[in-house]
Amino acid sequence: MFKNYLQTILRKARKDLIYTGINLVGLAIGISSFLFIIQYVRYEFDIDSFHENSDRIYRLTADIKWNTMENQFPSTPPALGTAITYNFDEVTYVTRIRAYSETIVVRDEDLYKESSLMAVDSNFLKIFNFRLLAGNRETVFRDKYSVVLPESYVTKYFGTEDPLNQSLKIDDKEYKVTGIIEDAPKHSHIAYGPLVSILGDEGVAFFEWSWIWHNLVTYVKIEPTSSKEDVESKIPLLIMDNASPALERITGKTIEQFFAEGNHLGYFLQPLQDVYYDNNQLGPQADKKYLYVFAAVAFLILALACINYMNLSTARSANRAKEVGLRKVLGTSRNQLIYQFLLEAFVYSIIATILAIGFGELAGSMLTDAFGIRWDLSFISSIESIAIVFLISSLVGIVSGLYPAFYLSSFQPSRTLYGFHQKGESKSFMRNLLVIFQFIISFGTIIFAFTAHSQIKFLQDRDLGFDKDRILIVKNVDHTSNRNVFKNEVKQLSSVVNASLSSAIPADGLYGEIFKKKEKWDEDFLFTLMEADEDFIGTLGIQIEEGKNFSAADRKKEDPYILINQQAKKELELGENTLGTQLAAMDREGSLEIIGITKNFDFYLGSIDMGPMVIRPYFEDEPNRTIRYLIINMDTQSIQKFLVEIENIWKNQNTGVPFEYSFVEQIFAKSFQNETRLSGLLGIFSTMAIVIALLGLIGLISYHTEQMKQSIGVRKILGATMGSIVLLITTDFIKLLLIAIVIAVPVVNYFIVGWLEDFAYGMPLTAIYFILPGISLIAISLLIIWAHSLRAAQANPIEAIRSE
Repeated sequence: MFKNYLQTILRKARKDLIYTGINLVGLAIGISSFLFIIQYVRYEFDIDSFHENSDRIYRLTADIKWNTMENQFPSTPPALGTAITYNFDEVTYVTRIRAYSETIVVRDEDLYKESSLMAVDSNFLKIFNFRLLAGNRETVFRDKYSVVLPESYVTKYFGTEDPLNQSLKIDDKEYKVTGIIEDAPKHSHIAYGPLVSILGDEGVAFFEWSWIWHNLVTYVKIEPTSSKEDVESKIPLLIMDNASPALERITGKTIEQFFAEGNHLGYFLQPLQDVYYDNNQLGPQADKKYLYVFAAVAFLILALACINYMNLSTARSANRAKEVGLRKVLGTSRNQLIYQFLLEAFVYSIIATILAIGFGELAGSMLTDAFGIRWDLSFISSIESIAIVFLISSLVGIVSGLYPAFYLSSFQPSRTLYGFHQKGESKSFMRNLLVIFQFIISFGTIIFAFTAHSQIKFLQDRDLGFDKDRILIVKNVDHTSNRNVFKNEVKQLSSVVNASLSSAIPADGLYGEIFKKKEKWDEDFLFTLMEADEDFIGTLGIQIEEGKNFSAADRKKEDPYILINQQAKKELELGENTLGTQLAAMDREGSLEIIGITKNFDFYLGSIDMGPMVIRPYFEDEPNRTIRYLIINMDTQSIQKFLVEIENIWKNQNTGVPFEYSFVEQIFAKSFQNETRLSGLLGIFSTMAIVIALLGLIGLISYHTEQMKQSIGVRKILGATMGSIVLLITTDFIKLLLIAIVIAVPVVNYFIVGWLEDFAYGMPLTAIYFILPGISLIAISLLIIWAHSLRAAQANPIEAIRSE
């Protein structure tokens, strides 16, 4: 019997190829889109699950209020981990990690510039279950200058040689290779390169006393018998007992005075499972909001595909009514008919799934490459993936087949054999409801995709307060034999408008420092500090609102002039008397006199609000290793020739490091890489949802015009014009579309407003973001409706009436 049913299904499919094609394409698009998104979301939610007892691992996060600065961030001071180790019995292990943005590694005569080197405590491998391939887990980080290499770095530095006990020079210090570790797994939030012992970090050793120098990421693994709340409840007392000397050394106040002024210093535990999605400092990062949106889009797309099948199946009810009636007269039971229609849905679902796998294999690799997705999203890459494909195929077959099966099998033979089939209000209501649902999803996805793209464009086009076009950054200037000579030689090139030495560039090199007003020493101000030369303002086109710039002479003064931005002036509360105010910075002795106030400029590139900033001339007579960048404002039509000229000057400096550069535009684009990728993916899958919804619209129009065939014929015989018939058919669908838009607007607006609030600089949400998608959807829908209406209106009325 199964074979007979199958042959019947395939014969009917060949008989109506257009119907079959629309059904299969709609289902295939829906299934492939769903599988791609679900695979992506599944991997993104599977981060760090491989660690043993991962539910007992937590990251410490700072919760600090210091005068006007109030923030939560995952950076912690060295003293915190040390104090917890010696005072908390509830904690099994503590490990501290420091990630370095740039490190020079030398092997014999070969030099490598690394950006993923990390320093870790000896407990690193006791908390995290990364596989150590060679060496002793207990001792690999015990020596001060020990390094553990991932597999790929062993090949990179030593080729086929055994690296154990061999030496590498890292930032001019000799390190011994004590172990080999697996390459950082893709499903780990820690994307490590070479791992060195934190005992060899002079900065950590120097600031071991500090509760202010937040430059480490600290993890704890708590005892099985303890809880997160147990540990957190003891942290306030730990701070009171240990942090007071550090605070008094920096601020001149006891910890009691510090807290009495409304300040706060605290830390809380963040579960390991949340770190990847919340300001990850040690590797890639995802946004749960986007993942939830994508998961919702996946299920909505699949629902649209199923609804399409339902609509297209019921739209052909007029053609299948007599078939059902005849089979019932010949003795076929309703259960047998239900079985046949469900089997038909299963067959379509299986064929569509095969097509979906083909689509996925062809388009999946292109999407992963185009959007920088690191996962293998092949639908058949693993047993789990194949199981998901099978499950979804079965689910689609059941969901899409149930309604048509019960609806078509309910026809009464006494009516269908005489040319009547059911047109009940409940059935019409259900189909209309499904189409409204399709329109709501289509309209919502268009709006969200349009808004996401517009928000990224808004961030990219907004005024940053400095010039970002044609600005070149040369890195590693701290390795030149004479940074001033290098800068002056570059400035002499004809294509150079201006150049400046700086400790910071957009999105890098910025750090906080405590400042005090000389006349009011009891107040602390945490401002972003950067050091630069006198050409910094001119090179980047930053506007000075009041006063003037400092000069080259300030780089030789113990008490130099400085610049602050408008936000710093506001927080200092100096009114009109800002210029000439004396400040002191806690990182070095001497007075700093404010000589100018700049317009706010956003070196954080929108990741946080523009905060208070201080620009201080770097001290010429001090070998300042923080001056790492040369910022060049260029005017050239031949970028490659210009780069060659600068590289030749670089080589004459005998730096011992490679010539590295980047453009501010590239840095800017990279800072929005995650949002741009997800916005692009959302746009693609929103388009898929719209295509499926429009296929569903075709199905309903087919059904509607089929139902109205006799009515249209009678109207034409009575003299109705083609325009009035088209209007009659069109009106019903426009009503459904308008109802969908009215429902969708407040719902979508609620979610989009919440999404935009998460941006430091969210664009204003105006009516245009709803009007344009609405007009687009209406226009496309009208074209489809009119095309079908015209075909129905042009049909021979005599044939229509005779067929009824």
